[in-house]
Amino acid sequence: MNFLKFNLANIISIICGLIFLIIAFYFPKIKQNTVVGIKTKWTLKNEEVWNQTHRLGKITWIIGGVLFIGNIFFNSELMYVLNIIIGLCFIIIVPYVYSYIIWNKKQKMNR
Repeated sequence: MNFLKFNLANIISIICGLIFLIIAFYFPKIKQNTVVGIKTKWTLKNEEVWNQTHRLGKITWIIGGVLFIGNIFFNSELMYVLNIIIGLCFIIIVPYVYSYIIWNKKQKMNR
């Protein structure tokens, strides 16, 4: 099992992945606040947007956590870096855009 070398990068990937997975399962339980959670200007303005964004955030953070843990199976540094970039972009960008879309729909419905 040469591809499962226990080096510092693999240990960090596993720890980061586990942190993302643990946090993901708390997302739906987090009440709207300005300290913890996915805090966009849209989630802070509307509690329903907050709740929907955090339900999606749970899914994206689980996928991101799995991607981080999956890094230990890649031998290529390029694949390793791409996996981290894709994982982080997925974790950050998808909930951000989703919160805007949901908020925008609610604004149009209220007009």
